[in-house]
Amino acid sequence: VKPIFFADAMALMGLALCCLRVAFASSTSLPIIPYLELQAQPETVLNAFATDGILLVPGVPGFADARRAALHAMSTCFAQSTAPAQFKDRLLADGAQRRTAAAETHGHTLRPMQVGCPEFEQKADVLRTMVHMTLMEVIRVWGLAGNHDNKVVFRHESGNPYMSLLDAVSSATHLEHFHMYTSRDGLDDSDGRASLDLHTDAGLLLAFASPLYSKATPSTAPKATPSGLVIQRETLEAIDLPEDSIAFLVGEAAKWLPWPARPLP
Repeated sequence: VKPIFFADAMALMGLALCCLRVAFASSTSLPIIPYLELQAQPETVLNAFATDGILLVPGVPGFADARRAALHAMSTCFAQSTAPAQFKDRLLADGAQRRTAAAETHGHTLRPMQVGCPEFEQKADVLRTMVHMTLMEVIRVWGLAGNHDNKVVFRHESGNPYMSLLDAVSSATHLEHFHMYTSRDGLDDSDGRASLDLHTDAGLLLAFASPLYSKATPSTAPKATPSGLVIQRETLEAIDLPEDSIAFLVGEAAKWLPWPARPLP
């Protein structure tokens, strides 16, 4: 049994996570921009989301340590035999179990994680803050690069226009999820079954942190999908996501933007 702990967040709405247990080629030539270089490379950000639908951002100060601390605390919290009402449990198609805790950030106001585990809640909120900070910088640079003509980016349901992507996302509710996947005994990478079907999320932009494998040795940890994240550009690709990096994936809502963007399964 191998519990796998994921953290992910998303702008506007939705969630996409594909955890497939089949063999894939490792992903190559993914767009990568270090966090401190985002502001200087707006066209690269724009082209990454238009062409590939994905961008890896390494080098967020303190992120790797915050991720590790939050996911270690999460492993203890989520291992409770009696799940609090705040947890959502789901049996997946391949027999794996998924336990999820969710939280929200409205605009820039983080609503604290509340699952009855104070240590995890505190460390999760630190990690959420770092992901949100990085997300907003990516959104800001993407919006400035894409909206040269100062067009209406989105309209609120009331009809009010948003002239910048940052303003629109700053008015939205962002969903954040922490997942624990526990594989059934005997599951390996060669049986061809998927925990979740490949899909494109309904959100605008999704942020993923790399997982923490618990009670697994290097020989038993999945070899084909070490990050648990699989994308489809021309072919299916397993993403190698370093511990200090956040992966940003374009969702279906990006089709409403007045500049090109590629929703990515």
